[in-house]
Amino acid sequence: RRGVEQFQAALDLEPTGFLSPEQTVRLIQMAAVDGDAIAQDRLGIMYAKGVGVPQNYVRAEKWFIKAANQRYPDALYNLYILYRVGPNGIEPDEAKAGSYAAQASAAGYQPAHCELIDLLRQADSGGHDRPVGARR
Repeated sequence: RRGVEQFQAALDLEPTGFLSPEQTVRLIQMAAVDGDAIAQDRLGIMYAKGVGVPQNYVRAEKWFIKAANQRYPDALYNLYILYRVGPNGIEPDEAKAGSYAAQASAAGYQPAHCELIDLLRQADSGGHDRPVGARR
């Protein structure tokens, strides 16, 4: 609470000890600009969903990339989704999507790991009933 009051005082706001929604957005933005990967990913999500900021997938991509460059698993996965879906302003790109899915999985992001395993099983079986790892 004291930290919030200090933050508010630094912005010449009334130090209530509780963040308003606008102050929360500002705090996340400041942390993202300072290079915090978690804040960068959260800001990307906020832009993707239009929470506290106007919805903007290009800005979401920018913040996800900054966090992904720090190997933040959630951001890697979010880029996979962004390039797989290709929402307004973002070109779908299966190669990028696949690369980010693999990176997210390697970084330990569990949903990406499970999806990657499923994709590899499908690719390995080639639509046939071969066991995983069977040679073609």
